[in-house]
Amino acid sequence: MKKIAVIDDNKTFRHFVKQILEQSNYHVEEFVNADEFFSTEKEIYGYDLILIDYNMPGMNGITALENIKFNPVTQGVPVLLVTGEPERKVVDVAVRLKVNDFISKPIDPEFLVERVNKLLRY
Repeated sequence: MKKIAVIDDNKTFRHFVKQILEQSNYHVEEFVNADEFFSTEKEIYGYDLILIDYNMPGMNGITALENIKFNPVTQGVPVLLVTGEPERKVVDVAVRLKVNDFISKPIDPEFLVERVNKLLRY
């Protein structure tokens, strides 16, 4: 079973995503923010996909993405960036940091599963 990290400060959104992805036979672990995700080396091993919100308190989206993309443990893990701000600056950051895909909130459940399946090559 593929393992997905969902990093978002919105508890309702995390639970929504978890429910959708678990119905599609993914194992989902939730993190309140990137600081929590990176809190221990052990935590970041073994993920097949990282779904992360762009705008969170604490470690901001840009710093979190840089940490994911430049950390030897997570640099090869596909990243799906979620944003409520589909502005040009978000697209520019996503391209610069080689984010694999991004989607805007609100999220359609079928579209989310389609994007995740594509990133995990199902």
